[in-house]
Order: sequence, then structure tokens, then C-alpha cells
Amino acid sequence: MVARVPTGVPSRANEIIATAIACSILSTVFVAIRIYTRSRIIRAIGWEDYAALITLPFCIAYGTLLGISTRYGMGLHAWDFPGDLREQYQKWIFIASCTYLPSLLGYKMSILFLYLRIFNVDRIFRYCTWAAMFVTFGYLFSNFWTLIFGCQPIAKYWDPETPGHCIFTLKADYGYGSLNFITDLLIFVLPLPMVWRIQLSRKERIGVSLIFMIGSVNWAVAIVRFVCAVRDLTSEDRPWLAAETFLWSIIEVNTGLICACVPVLKPFFMHVVPKSVTDRSWSFGRGKVSPTGDALEDERKYSDRLWDDLERGKAGSLGTSASSSIG
Repeated sequence: MVARVPTGVPSRANEIIATAIACSILSTVFVAIRIYTRSRIIRAIGWEDYAALITLPFCIAYGTLLGISTRYGMGLHAWDFPGDLREQYQKWIFIASCTYLPSLLGYKMSILFLYLRIFNVDRIFRYCTWAAMFVTFGYLFSNFWTLIFGCQPIAKYWDPETPGHCIFTLKADYGYGSLNFITDLLIFVLPLPMVWRIQLSRKERIGVSLIFMIGSVNWAVAIVRFVCAVRDLTSEDRPWLAAETFLWSIIEVNTGLICACVPVLKPFFMHVVPKSVTDRSWSFGRGKVSPTGDALEDERKYSDRLWDDLERGKAGSLGTSASSSIG
């Protein structure tokens, strides 16, 4: 007889499922708007867009698989966890982990490809971005390799009684986790010096910087997830605490994907949203001006020029002080 998850006991299953559904919907909306913007408005779809599109199903699959794992004890306290469910529980965690790492790689690469498109005029920046790509791919590939081949045979991952051995260590887990949020930090700060070298007004530089700094949200989430994971690795109540770790993991990969999309969405709101609210005036700035007619058209043309140049990878056309670095 197949064991069932007990009812009437504390569980975090609903939190996992609700988070997975909400994040999947948000990510899908942002990626859909991104692809529409790049293919229909800007008409310049690139590697960063393909990376985001490929990453989306991995993010959705990750949340879905963790939702399924709640049927096998995810989110229960250790003392409420049926022993007969342990093998199935570990299997679903293993399968979910196989989609988590590609999700991380996908959104990070999408952001880095975007940097290469926008700031491609600066040789040093290109080298730094390629180096960040190499480090990101290297540690995530190593992590994936360790996950897949860390236990011989692989069945030992979910069945400790299977003859064989596993090479997983706490040091490796700590190392990979640290590299994850360190690379997020590097990716977050990498474009800021370039933004401040573009010949824009101070207000415009701050605005563009804030768009890129949205990535700091994902960095903060990655830190929270790492702290939860460290606590989970040394706890005796792992099914309960692991649920919190995996919940933050769902948020992490989806906020990463959303943050990768945000910098390229400005043309969508400038071109599409105003058209859907024709016959209405809309305010901006400090709320003292409601432009209509020529004033609104001038504002749209200026924003179009600035953001379309950035979107098409023509930051250099706006002027930089990095002439000595142009290759």
C-alpha cells in the first residue's frame, strides 16, 4: 500500500504551490512581452532573447516539480514525515534540481548577452563580460556534473541502501551556493560604470542605472536562499526547512528571469500602452504635467531615440568617454 501524506498536520505545501503558480505566471508574462517587444517593435531579436525564452520552461518545470514533491512530504516536519515516502521525495527533489541549474544559467546568460549587445563598443567591457560568462557557465556546469554523477549508481541519491557511494560534501554545497550569489552581484554591478560613461544627463544616467539595478532584487533573494540552504543542510527537520529553501529557489530563478527582461521592456510601454489609452491624458514627472498632442509626441520621440539606441546595441552612438578602449 502506497503511503500518503498525513492530513491535519503543519505543512508548507500550499506555500510552495502558490509561489510556483504565481512566479510561473509572472515570468511567462514578462518573457512574452519581451519577445513581442524585440520581434515586433524593435525588430532586433538577439541571443539574450533566445536565452530568456529557453529559460522560461525550465523555471516553470522547476516550480511544477517542487509542487509535485509536496505530494511526497515536502513541507512536513520530520516527525510527521512518513518513512515510506522518503525515496519518492528524494527522486522528485533530484529531478527538480536538474531544472534549477539550467534556470540559473539561462537568466544569467540572458543578462550578459544583453550587456554585450548594448555596450559592445568597449573592448575591456566585452572581455569582462565574456569572463563573467565563462565563470558562470563553468561553476554551474561543474555543479550540474556533481549533481548527476555525484552518486554511483545514481539510484543511491534517493535510496541510501543502494550499494555504492556519493561524493556530496557540505563544502561543495557551500562553495556552489557562494558562487551563485557572488556571480549575481558581479552581473548586477558590471554595467554601472559603462552607464555613467554614456553622454546623458545626470537624471538620465540615474534612470538607466536604476533599470539595471533591478537585478539587486535577485541578488538579495539569492542571499536569502543561500542562508536558508545552509540552515537546512545542518538541520534534523529537513523536509520542513527544505520547503523554505526551495520556495526561495523558485522566487530566485523567476525573479532572475524577470530582472533579465525589465531593461528591454521600455519600448513596449512607450509604443503599446499609450495606444491602448487613446482619448486619455496621462501624467508624468512630478505629476504637474499631463502632455497631450505635440508635447506627448515629443516625449515619446525622445524616449524612443534613447531606448531604441540602447535596445539595438548602439550605446556608442549616444557617445562615451571610452574612445581609447574601442576595438
